[in-house]
Amino acid sequence: MSVLDIAPTILSIYGVPIPKPMKGRVVSEIFDYGVDAKRQNAKTNN
Repeated sequence: MSVLDIAPTILSIYGVPIPKPMKGRVVSEIFDYGVDAKRQNAKTNN
């Protein structure tokens, strides 16, 4: 994650289109943390 990722991530949260010239990316893994943690636990418990 970079400082450049903050603006695109916030725009995505609010449903605002991200301008093409904007640098950075949407940090989607912060939204999937709970799901990924559950998957990881399921894999290690089997």
